[in-house]
Amino acid sequence: MVELFPTLGEVSLRWKGSSPVSLPDGANLLELSFASVQTGQGAVQWDISPGICIFLDSLGSTLPAEFSPGQVRVYSIPQATITDPGPVCEGSDLLLLSHYQQGTGNGTISYQWTGPDGTGGTDPLFYLDELQTAQAGHWTLTVSDTNHCQSSSSVEVNIIPLPVSGFPADSDTLWFDEMTRLEALPGYASYRWNTGDSTSSVLVTSEGWYRVIMQTEEGCTSSDSLMMLYSFAPFTMPNAFTPDGDGKNDAFRPVTLPEKVQSFSMYIYDRWGRQVFATKDLGNGWNGIIDGKPAPMGVYTYVISYSNQAGEVRKKTGMVTLVR
Repeated sequence: MVELFPTLGEVSLRWKGSSPVSLPDGANLLELSFASVQTGQGAVQWDISPGICIFLDSLGSTLPAEFSPGQVRVYSIPQATITDPGPVCEGSDLLLLSHYQQGTGNGTISYQWTGPDGTGGTDPLFYLDELQTAQAGHWTLTVSDTNHCQSSSSVEVNIIPLPVSGFPADSDTLWFDEMTRLEALPGYASYRWNTGDSTSSVLVTSEGWYRVIMQTEEGCTSSDSLMMLYSFAPFTMPNAFTPDGDGKNDAFRPVTLPEKVQSFSMYIYDRWGRQVFATKDLGNGWNGIIDGKPAPMGVYTYVISYSNQAGEVRKKTGMVTLVR
C-alpha cells in the first residue's frame, strides 16, 4: 500500500500478506512513479539519512537497507482541447472536434469520448448522427499516451428540441362543424401555414390539408399537417307526413347524409306522452302505425339523438303532424 502525504513530502510503504515472502538478493520490491506539474527535469529528492528512510519487519525491528542513486524521468501529460459546437438541433448530426497539442504526451496517443447517455468512442473526431435530447449535456474527452499519462477536457452539448405542433398523435384527420380554429402549440419564433397565415393558429372554413412549419429562436424547424374534414351532418325534419300508401311522404324520418352520422336514435310520443315508435336505424322511419293499427291524425312529438363523425352528440326535438 502506498500513501502520499503532499504536505510532508512523505511516502509510506507497507507490505501486507498472509504468508512470508522470500526474495533473492538484489530483487526490486517495487517501483515508484512520480508526476510533476511541469515537464522536463523533475526536482525529486529522496532523503536516505539515518532514521528518515527506514525499513521495519513485522515485529517493528529495523531492517538494513542499501541505497543507490538512480534517475528520475518525468513525462509530459498529453493535452487536447475540444471545439465548442454551440447549440445543435435535435435530430441533426454533430462532429465533436478534438485538437491534440503537439509536444505533449509520449508515444501513441489514444482517445476516449464519454457522453451523458453512456455512449462513447475512441476516434479523435467523434461523429454523432440524429442527435437525441438524451445526448445533451457534458461530453468528456480523455487522452492517454504510451506511459499511461492522461488528461481530460470537456464540452457542453446543447441540443435544442424540435418544435411540436400538439396535433393529435393517433390520427392525421380532424373533423369539424362548418368552421373551427386549428391551433399549434404557441411560443415558437415563427409559424408558416400553407394558407399563408403566420400566427400559431388558423381559422378552418373548408376541407383539405393544413400544414404548418414551426421554428425556434435557434433556427430549429419542424412541420406537421392534418386533413380537416366536415363532420357537420345536416338534419332536416319534415313538419308533416301522409302515411296513405301513395308512395309519397308515407314515413316520417330525418333528411340527412347517412355517411355523416355515426349513431342515431329516434323516439316518437303521442299527445299524452306515450311512446308510440322507437328506432336506431336511420333509414327506418315511422309509417304511422301504432300497435298494428293506423294512428289517428294529429300532432306527435319526436326526440332524436345522433353523433357526427367527430363523435359529437347532437339532439333535436320537435313536433310532426300526421295527416290522412
